[in-house]
Amino acid sequence: MVDEEETQSEDSGQDPIEELQLKAKKQLTILFAACASSVVFLGMLGFTYTTLTGKLLSATQEPLIEMKNLSGLVSEEYSNLTMAVEFYNHQMKSLGQRLDDIDPTIDQTQFAKLENVIISQEHDFQVFLSSAQDAVFGLSEMVSGSRGWRQNFKSKLDLAIAASEARALNLSDEVAAVSSIQEAIDGDVSAP
Repeated sequence: MVDEEETQSEDSGQDPIEELQLKAKKQLTILFAACASSVVFLGMLGFTYTTLTGKLLSATQEPLIEMKNLSGLVSEEYSNLTMAVEFYNHQMKSLGQRLDDIDPTIDQTQFAKLENVIISQEHDFQVFLSSAQDAVFGLSEMVSGSRGWRQNFKSKLDLAIAASEARALNLSDEVAAVSSIQEAIDGDVSAP
């Protein structure tokens, strides 16, 4: 190999030092070109990364921003509902206090008297409807061809009487229940 280099240096007719300097310049130029191309490549790679990262971030940030806005709305709705519940709880407590302030023995007695009056009115209403039914029956006997409207009128009066009897029965059941509750309360109060 040394022989080949010597023959090449002899053939070229140049000084070996100059030859080495030329080779060093060529290598330096190649090295500089490689560095420059590497810098350009790295710059392009960085540009591509920044561009793709920006697009990816903006694509992923839009749903995140939307979710953040929605969570804010949900939070606001939750706080509104919480305030509404607190308001209704306050109203319930206020109504409860008002009901506690009413003396139950006086009110229950008054309600029982009122229910007795209504029950007696229902009985009077039933008597009136029965007498009207009897009067219509007597009238229909006097008028010929009145059988159809007599039966129609009778069925309607029967329904009204049945409804009145049901109301009276419901009221009398409630009066009995209220009076038994009132007796239990009075018994508990007098026991201690």
